Formats: sequence, C-alpha cells, structure tokens
Amino acid sequence: MLRLLTDGIDEVVYVVDPENYEILFVNKKAKRVFGAKIVGEKCYRIFHGRRNPCPFCTNKQLFRKETERTYIRELQNKKNKKWYKCTDKAIEWPGKKHVRFGIATDITDHKKLEEALQKSEGRYRKLIETAPVVIYTLSSDGTIASLNSKFEELTGWTCQEWLGKSFMPLIHPDDLPLAMETFQKALQGEAVSSYELRIRSKSGEYLVGEFTSIPLIEDGKIVGEFGVVQDITERKRIESALREGEELFRSVVENSHDAIVIIDDNFQIVYANDEATRLSGYLREEIIGQDFRRYISEKDKAVVESRYVCRQKGETAPSQYEFKIVRKNGEERDVEVKVKIIKDSHGKVRSIVHLRDITERKKMENERKRFEEQLSALNIYVQNLNMAKNMKELYELTLDAMEKTLGFEYASLLMIDGKMLCMVGYRGYSKSFSIKLPLDGDKGVTTRVARSGKPIFVPDVRKDKAYVEGGEGICSELAVPIKLGKKILGVLNVESKKIEAFNEQDRKFLKILASHVAIAISNLKRQEKLSALNAYARSLNKAENLEEICTITLDAMEKVLGFKFVDVFLVEGKKLRLAATRGLMKEPIFNLPLDGQKGITVRAARTGRAVLVPDVRKDKAYVEAGTEDMLSELVVPIKLRNKVLGVLNVESDRLAAFEEEDEGLLDLLASHIAIAISNLRRREQLRSLSKKLENLMKNSTKIMHITGMHKRLEVIAKAIQKFGWRRVVISLTDENLDRREIVTAGLTAEDRRLLMKRIAPGHVWQERLGPKFEKYRIGEFYYLSWNDPWIRGHVFNVPPGTPPDVAVTIMSAVPSRLSEEEMVDWHPQDMVYAPLRTPTGRIVGLLTMDDPIDGRKPTRESLVPLELFLHQAAITIENAQLIESLKEARKQLEAYAGQLEQKVEERTRELKKSQEQLLKAQRFAVIGELAGMVGHDLRNPLTSIAGAQYYLKKRLSSENDKIKEMLELIEKNITYSNKIINDLLDYSREIELEAAESTPRTLVKEVLSIVDVPANVQVKNFARQKPKMEVDTEKVKRVFINLIKNAIEAMPKGGVLTIKSRKVKDKVEITFSDTGTGMSKETLRKLWTPLFTTKAKGMGFGLPICKRFVEAHGGCISVESTRGKGTTFTVTLPIKPKMKEGGEKLWVKPLESSLSTMTRT
Repeated sequence: MLRLLTDGIDEVVYVVDPENYEILFVNKKAKRVFGAKIVGEKCYRIFHGRRNPCPFCTNKQLFRKETERTYIRELQNKKNKKWYKCTDKAIEWPGKKHVRFGIATDITDHKKLEEALQKSEGRYRKLIETAPVVIYTLSSDGTIASLNSKFEELTGWTCQEWLGKSFMPLIHPDDLPLAMETFQKALQGEAVSSYELRIRSKSGEYLVGEFTSIPLIEDGKIVGEFGVVQDITERKRIESALREGEELFRSVVENSHDAIVIIDDNFQIVYANDEATRLSGYLREEIIGQDFRRYISEKDKAVVESRYVCRQKGETAPSQYEFKIVRKNGEERDVEVKVKIIKDSHGKVRSIVHLRDITERKKMENERKRFEEQLSALNIYVQNLNMAKNMKELYELTLDAMEKTLGFEYASLLMIDGKMLCMVGYRGYSKSFSIKLPLDGDKGVTTRVARSGKPIFVPDVRKDKAYVEGGEGICSELAVPIKLGKKILGVLNVESKKIEAFNEQDRKFLKILASHVAIAISNLKRQEKLSALNAYARSLNKAENLEEICTITLDAMEKVLGFKFVDVFLVEGKKLRLAATRGLMKEPIFNLPLDGQKGITVRAARTGRAVLVPDVRKDKAYVEAGTEDMLSELVVPIKLRNKVLGVLNVESDRLAAFEEEDEGLLDLLASHIAIAISNLRRREQLRSLSKKLENLMKNSTKIMHITGMHKRLEVIAKAIQKFGWRRVVISLTDENLDRREIVTAGLTAEDRRLLMKRIAPGHVWQERLGPKFEKYRIGEFYYLSWNDPWIRGHVFNVPPGTPPDVAVTIMSAVPSRLSEEEMVDWHPQDMVYAPLRTPTGRIVGLLTMDDPIDGRKPTRESLVPLELFLHQAAITIENAQLIESLKEARKQLEAYAGQLEQKVEERTRELKKSQEQLLKAQRFAVIGELAGMVGHDLRNPLTSIAGAQYYLKKRLSSENDKIKEMLELIEKNITYSNKIINDLLDYSREIELEAAESTPRTLVKEVLSIVDVPANVQVKNFARQKPKMEVDTEKVKRVFINLIKNAIEAMPKGGVLTIKSRKVKDKVEITFSDTGTGMSKETLRKLWTPLFTTKAKGMGFGLPICKRFVEAHGGCISVESTRGKGTTFTVTLPIKPKMKEGGEKLWVKPLESSLSTMTRT
C-alpha cells in the first residue's frame, strides 16, 4: 500500500529504523536519485555520505516520549549538491515498532531564487546605506518603517530608537502641519519635491532638511511614503549670515562716522551715505549723479584727478592722503581720504571713497605743536629750578618762566606761611606792594585756591567780591595751587586787563609749572632740613645723657622739621615712657604698657613700623594728651636694627596734617637718635664694665690673701653679685655631681630654705652638662630660656601645649625679686649655670646665677669676665680637696707607720703569688706552643696507623674474632688519640668565628639530636625560640655538647638535665642544670685549668676550649655547684657579637687569661 501511494509522487520517500539507522523502504524517486540498491544500507552513508550518524538527525527528538510530532528541516545533499526540504515523522511499522518516515522535496530552484533575491536586496541595501542623503520609508499609519545609516550620522539617534515609532516627534512643532500635508499627498499618490522641515537631533538642536517624498507602492497598492532628505542646515546658516552681513554692511555704512561715496569710471557719484550729506552740506538728491570733482578745492583738484586716473589704469597711487573740500556754504574743510577699487556685478570699475573730516584734528595738531614748543621752553626753566641754591633764586626763576616763557603780563607768586598766604614775588605791576592774606579769610581769589587746592579762573574779576584790587585795571584772573601730593605750598597767579583773557591751555601750562615749582621747593627744603638734621646728629652724638638727647631731638623736630606738638617716648622694660614733650600747655605723664591696646605710640613701638593717623578721632587707640584739639598724629619708631628703643611722636590740630615726606624726615632723625642712644649706652656699659673689671681685679687680689675655702668662695660669690647678678649660688659636688655644700650671696633665709628643698640630684646636672644642652652653651656658661618649649618640657616638666603664662602659675620655683618693669628680656624662670672645672677637666662644683640687675638675658660679652671666677672657684675647691686629701693621707701614713713591717710581708706574699701566676701563665703559653707542635707531629704517624688498620680490616678474614676485636680496639684508640690532638690544636690555634643567625632553641635541639642520652637521664629543654642571635653555630654547639656530656657523666645513676634560656638586655643566658654529684671547691678552683681532669680518660682541654669559644664571642661561662645536689653551667652570649672593624670575622689570640671566669659554690 505504501509503495502504491509513494511511487507516483515526485518527492523522495524513505523509511529508516531509528535503532540501527538502516533504510527499510524507499520509493522510485529515491532510487532514481540515490541508486536502486539502497534498502538495508545506513541512511547517513547513502543520503549524506557520512561514516557516522548525522549530528542533526531527528531520531532523538522523534522517539523520546512523544511520537506524534513532525520535524521539518532544510538540508543540502553533499553528493548531488541539491537542497531538500525534509519532513520526518514517527510511524508504526509492521512488528509493532516505530520507525522514521520521511519525505524529501527538492527545493534547489527555490533556494537559487532566494540567493538571487538576497544578492539583489544586498545591492539595494548597500546603495541605500551608502547614499549621502537620509532615505526613509513610512507606513500608512505614519510609523517609520526603515532608515539608512545617514540618519544616525546626521541626527545622532540610532535607527533602532525610531523604527516602528511615529515620525511626528522628530519634526519641529511649527513644521508639523506641512509634514502632515505632504504625508497625506503621498498616501493619495502625489509626489512632493523640495520642501523644508526642521528635524530634532538627539542633542536637542534642530537641523533643516530639504525633503522629496513619493508614494510607496507594493503589489500595486500605496502602503506608505518613500522619501529622501538633504541636510541644508549649513546652507541655511550661510544664507542667514549673508542676509545679516548685508544688513550689517548697510548699517555700518549708513552709521559710519566717515562720509562714504561710490564713484564710477567717469567721476560720477552713484552712492552717498548720510555722513556725506552732512559733510558737504548738500542733500543726497543733490549729490547723486554729480561729478565728484565739483566738491574739491581748486588747488587739490589736479592731485585728486591724477591719482584717480592712475588707479583706473591699474597703476600704483596712494590709497590714503589728505585734501580740502568745499561745502555748500563755501567753507573749506580738511578731509582724509581712503580709496578702494572694486568691480560691480556687471564688471564695471567702481571706487569706494571714505572721507573723514580732520579739520578739528588739524587745528589740534597745530595747537599741540605750539603747546610742545612752549612746553619745551618751560622744561628749560624747570631744569634751572632744580638747580636753585635758595628760595629767593627759585622764586625769581618761577616768575621768569611765567613772564618770558608763558607770556603772562601780570604774574605773582604767593606762599603759605603758617595760616597766612604771603606774596613773595611779582612781575608786570607798576607799583611795589606786599600782600598777606589770612587763609581762613574771605578776601583773595588766591586764598580760595589755597584752601580748595583747585585752579580758579575768574573771567571778570569785577563780579567776584573776593578779588583784591591792585590798581592796574585788571579784568580777569587765573590762579593755580602749588601742590605736593595733598599739601598746598602756595599759589601761582596771573592777571590780565582783558575779560576772559585765559584759556584751558594757559591753565595747563600754569599747572605744569606749579607742579615743578612744588617739587623744586620740596627738594630745596628737604636739602635744607637734611643739612640741619646732620648738624643735629653731630650734636646728638656729643650728648652726655638721655635728657640731653631728648632736648636736642625736640629742638630738631620743632625748629628744623617745623612740628609744633612733639614728643619723645623711650622703651623701659615692658612699658613705653614719655621722656620729653614740647608744645602743650601742660606736660602730661605717660607710662603705657607695651602689651596694651591704648596708644598709637605703643602700636608703633610694638610693630617697629611708622604709624600715620589722618584723623585720631577714628582711632580707638588714641590717648589724649590733656587737650582735645589734636586731630592727626604721626609716630615713627626709634630702631637700632630690629630693636625698638622708643618712638618719635608728632601731632597736629589739623586733619591729615602729615605726609610721606614728614615720615621720611622723622625716620631719618629717629635713626640718628637710635645711634646716639646706642652710643651713649655703650659708653655707659664700658664705664660700668670698667668698674666691674676694676672690682674683679680687686677681688682677685683679695681672694689670694684668703686661706679658707668657704671664705674664698664667699668672696667669689659676692664679686659675681657685684658684677650684675643679685643672687649667686656656688655648690660643691662629688664625682656624681650630687651637691655636698653650698655657698650663696644675695639669698634670704627663705630663699636658702626653698633652694635646699628643691635641690636637683646629680644625674640631672650630668644631663644638663651633656650633649643635649650643648646648643644652649655660651662659652663656659649655659643659658636656658623659659620661652623655649623644649626647655619647659625637659627641664621644668611642663606638659606639651601648655602656654608659658599658664605654666608659670603651676611652677614652684624660688620667686624672683625683679619687678616687671625691671625685666627687659629676662624671665624669672630663666636659668644660668656653669660647671666649675679644674685644669684637668674634672668638675668639682657648680655655679648658678639669677636676677640680673639690668633685667636682660646674658650675652657672650657679659659672661666672659665671669669665666675667671669659674677657674678661681674650681682651683679653690680643688686645693681644699687636695689639702683634705693630704691631711687624710698623713693620718693614714701615721697609722700605717706602726704596721709597715706587716705591710711589707703582705706585699712580699702578694708579689710571690703574682710571680707564681706569671710562671703558670708562661707554662700555659709554652704548653700551647708545644701542643701545636706535638699535634702536628703526631697526626702523621696516626694517619699511617689508621691506613694500615683499614687495610688489614679489609684484607683479613672476618671469621677470626680475636683479630677483629684487636682491629676495632686499634680504631677506637686512633679516634681517641685524634680527639686529643684536635683538642690540643683547638686550644693552641687562633679562633676564627663564622657568624650565622640562629636561636637558642634551634642550637639546643640540634645538639640533643647528636648526643646519646641514656634512658635513665631525662632532658627538659626550655630553651626559647627568641631572640635571634649571630653566633658561630658549630663552635657553640660544640660547647653545648661538652656541657651536656659532662652533665650526663655526672649522673651515673640517672637524673634530670634542665636547659633554659632567657634574654638579658643585649645578651642571652643559656643554663645547663643537672641533678648529679656536684663538684668540690678544689675542683671548681681548677676547673678551667688546661690539663686538669677528674676523669680516668681525657687531657683536661674540654672546658678550657669551651671557655675560649664563648669568650671569643664576647661572652662568658660560669659555674655553680653544690656537692650532692648538682651543677649549673651558665653560658652568656651577646645577641650580636662585636665584629672586627673592616670585616665580618672576629679573631681571638690564643691562651688568654682565665682569671676572669666566675665560679660560685
């Protein structure tokens, strides 16, 4: 039935056993395609040419649980290269089993069509994607169906963000009506070209697109819109810019300050702007079409015409030059012309002519030229002004400049003198006269200028009530102030018989001259003042006292510098005292604290800078000096380098009365005063020092005639006290610097009680004289300042961060007797001390000083003379100690005289004992040398015996027990003899250490692994793993082996060996304690002696060698033993041995003394 149904169809039909992949049935079509004899063959071999089942076989899917499913797939046959559409289904086969039934339809032609279509579509897609414009399609509902990549490049959106979405959000809201209209036309079959829409980019910016859209037709039906978009954003921007440019150009031309006309090649005016009509005086209609030459002056026409013709011919001609034009009213105007040749759109030559009216500029240039000529002449006079030797000459030169250079007929010069304006010179007036006008009066135009500081021009003086008539028929006046900064010195005044005779240029010239006159007057006065100040400076340096210096200073401030209210303040301790004053009705008394807020003078003294206060009413620090009339103040510090000695103070009843020049002159005077005060104080210091040195020499002579130590020290202390220190303490100390006795000067009973109560121990003084305090040393003395934070913390134990003023309140020190006023830079907690050293450098005492009389901290110069007392005090103490020692020695000699014979016998015994020890040491040295020689001589025959023994052992039969026993005996004795030789050599040779890092526990553990410990001996290893130490591990292990073996041998009946270790400072102690028999005192005494032994066998080198190894490390070995209880050996080793300089190895000479080894019982 199956064959009847399938043989007539044109598809391949097959049945396959899913278990073994055998073909059970095929129709005729299958036989024609794959061969007649294919039933029974494997399906994968026949259909697919494979050796194994196909990976895409549907058996697994068909025969799992469900057998009703159908699977369809497309496959290409490798043999005939044809494509088949295979449909597989599970069916029931005879025998009640399920098989795979399949139908394969040839779809090769269909596949070829698909491939051709894909290629065509690919080419179309490539064309679309590479197009330089956006190509899109819209569905009939307005959603976007496709977009090419140009859309992404143009807008920044990805295509996927808009596919399937409405196009309307992309269009500018104002353009949506047009977009909808064109979309509807496309749906109705109408094509629309060249319309513009704005498209929104991802950045939010709108781009301008030029659209062309047509209906989208598929299968003869309109299904949407197909469109192309050209980006014309840049083109639109350029068009807009062009429009704006054209508007801007028209705006610029029409609003230009230049007249602009355009002329054709026949001199005809074709364009003129508004400025051209204003310049010419003609209307625009009267200008356009006229010949340009009509408006040029007759003398300039030829030049303009020739240059115009040259440009028309293409020849070179100046593009910018000047000529005159004639206005409609006949007025000639100077113009500056610029010409540019262009061609219009028809190719015709046009000239763009810019005309600028320079008539006023020409006038100004001429005026400027005349001005510069006058100014040049004026400068010549100015140079002469600066060379004037006195004020009279300066006045004459000024009037010369006003009359001869500036050409004023009537000129006068007035100067301010106090509160009056006085005429000092004039020119042009027929009568001699003198004028003095009060500055606060109503008369005089010049007084008004002097008060205001501004020039005044009176065109008609008859209308000015302030004018003072001079009888010359004056009608106009010009007055200019002579100003230096804000200070008015005088007035330059010019007058004329003409009304409005003066102009702005006259005012400028007078103002320039006035400024130069002001500078010349200032320089001349400054020179006069400087000369006078230098004269006062010489007087200052001759002054004998401060009062005289203050008087000279006040004279200079008042008479030379011209100040009325003057003061001199001096710094005394922490206060600023008014030393001298002048100008006030009643002299005030001032004593201002330097750390206070009151006093502008205090501010200057504290900062070391000048202080200028224009209005003292606005300064809260100002202190009234008994009058309320003062309005301004200037204070300058009296400084010597960085130290402020006082201040100079000047005040005025005028606001802003002082200027920088006043400050400079006052500062100069202050520097002279500072030098004078410094010199005076140096002279006083020299006199004081001379007296102190005289006193010093007297006391030195007096000290020589005093025998008692205490009396001598008292004289020294009092001499130091007279040298400028109110309290002096000399302490006698022992070798640890602990005080034994004290000698004082200037201390009260309470002071002595507090001193003894708070006396510092010797170790404190050792530290204070050590390297930490070296930086505080001044010669032989040490000065510790309370203001030093390190000193407060390390000497006075003040907690860090505690302010000095707070720290003082918690200190319990001997109170100072200096008042706050007496302390300049000394603090009550400051310390000055010095060691009393003998010529050999031994410290025998200490000197401390307190409360300097001058209230100042010590200097190198002030302490140098006192160093003589240090040596005298030290020698005095040393001599006293020597005398006491001699007395003690004499007593001892007297006591020893009766026992001299006994002492001689004891000394004889000691010498005999020492001789025995020396002989013993010599014997050990000889033994060492002999051991080295014998060791080397014995090693050669032993080597031969050992070789012979080894040969006999190998050659002779091992059956002879007697011979074997004898050979083993020989071998043991050779080993023992070799050990003795090694011990001899180890004891005699130099020891070389090979340092390596290890720990106590590691060393002990390694040794215990070597030593054979009997069963009846228990070893307790408590050695620690720390610290790490550098030792010669082999030599240390040898020491440990020897000590452990000795301990085992000392416990023949068994016992406990305890090994411990501990760190002691920079060393490690390892103890070996046994519970053996112990040792006698005699044995302990000889224990470290070479060749001494208590054993039946052995040479007695074991422990001496151990001792040498330990001591070579810089360590030691000791022993404690109790008879019947046991013995403890203690090995002490440094954690890091001292290496020989220049290398890593330590060399130890042989046979060192064994006297330093410790033994205790």
